[in-house]
Amino acid sequence: MTTFIQRGLEMKNSLFILFIFLSQLSYPQSDSIYVTIEQDTITIWHTNSTRNCCSLFELELNIMDSLIVMTEVDTGEYCFCECHFDFHIAFTGLNPGSYVVDVFGTDSIYPLYWGSTSFTYETFGIINQDNSGCLGSRDDTSFIEISTNNNNMALFWNTPRMNCCLEEFWDGWLSADTFHVSLSDTGPPCDCICPFELSATFGPFTPGNYILDFQDGEFGYPGFTIGGRNTFDDITILHQEQSDCYSVAIHSNNNTPDQFKLHSPYPNPFNPSGSIVYDIQNTAPVSITIYNLLGGMVIELVDEVKTPGTYQIAWDGRNALGQSMASGIYFVNMATQKYRSTQKVLLLR
Repeated sequence: MTTFIQRGLEMKNSLFILFIFLSQLSYPQSDSIYVTIEQDTITIWHTNSTRNCCSLFELELNIMDSLIVMTEVDTGEYCFCECHFDFHIAFTGLNPGSYVVDVFGTDSIYPLYWGSTSFTYETFGIINQDNSGCLGSRDDTSFIEISTNNNNMALFWNTPRMNCCLEEFWDGWLSADTFHVSLSDTGPPCDCICPFELSATFGPFTPGNYILDFQDGEFGYPGFTIGGRNTFDDITILHQEQSDCYSVAIHSNNNTPDQFKLHSPYPNPFNPSGSIVYDIQNTAPVSITIYNLLGGMVIELVDEVKTPGTYQIAWDGRNALGQSMASGIYFVNMATQKYRSTQKVLLLR
């Protein structure tokens, strides 16, 4: 039984490697994939990606040792047009080290594999700090406390009485397995003193045992331990985002539409310009008109005979006199001899 399972896992890994290899044959050169690091937050970016303009993506993240896979799952409907989009996903809890990022998609008419980048996460320093302000009623007891979370170490200092105008400046650096921390007061002197509660978080540390040297050993040399390497369960997704559509273009389509159709305007809301896509089944006079909430005509965008095909026209939020319209809801109306349809669009200035 064990041998059978092992062979199954080996086959699964081989197919995964083959999948990556074959997908790389269609790498889109216009796309840009890169990583930014700010303190303990890692952000993966995929910009200038040409996709179906009605796409609605959910970003999934998987981490396997030094490989990070971002999958862009399209949950939207299909439209006969293309847009450029930017995506990013930000997360924390990553172990220090060197990583490769692969970006995949699920929208099958586009490449499954979008590209790769690499980065090294070794940035070390102060992640955040907190100052209680003057605590006039507290006694003058002074002590420190250490706590760890993922790859970070937090230091709490119940200070003695200090300058009331304290403006703390933390500094921390590693020397072998000893972590040195100092705190300086950069504030102006005041004619009063009071106690404070100060804290600062440092990281990321690689797993191991460390000795803390705070203020040249003023509180001794306590030890702290950073646990084993984090797993994917330790990763916290902070946020993800898909940009609005930009650089709209008609999707290449050699098939004659099987019906007249006015597609949903995109983007919606829009500013400064929105795209209106419509299908023509057979040669016919076509009218595309914008109306306001009161039913008044704002502008007629199309009034001509169209041959079968898919078309796109932009509305820049102006009326027939070239005047900019106010923010609000407008209606796009498409009319032929046998077809009429209306779509709502929101203009935001």
